[in-house]
Amino acid sequence: MHGDLGSLLERSARLDLDGIDFDAFRARPLDADTLRCLRYMHDVESHTVCYLRDLLVTRAHADPAVTGFLACWSYEEHWHGAAATRFMLHLAIVQGDAEGTSATWGDHVTDEEYGAAPALDA
Repeated sequence: MHGDLGSLLERSARLDLDGIDFDAFRARPLDADTLRCLRYMHDVESHTVCYLRDLLVTRAHADPAVTGFLACWSYEEHWHGAAATRFMLHLAIVQGDAEGTSATWGDHVTDEEYGAAPALDA
């Protein structure tokens, strides 16, 4: 197992999104079922660290091969979740709200400007 773990560690890497044309979703938006699936997968991938936490409080943490594998697994799943987040953020901006209104971005606001803004009435 240790030889396989070394190979896994060597191959483990952040997910490469460079070849994805996120703007293409404007012309070819995804259907509702596909979006539902992506939201589900995003939740699963993003919560891997919770599963890792739960496993590492068991006796499994004493085995370096198991903990090495779990660390790689958590690392890779984190980046899968980040990729889904990037896609869904882009999609929300492109598609806009339920009435079809796209997001309109104003000027950049600094932390100081944000903190100095008056509170909105509830």
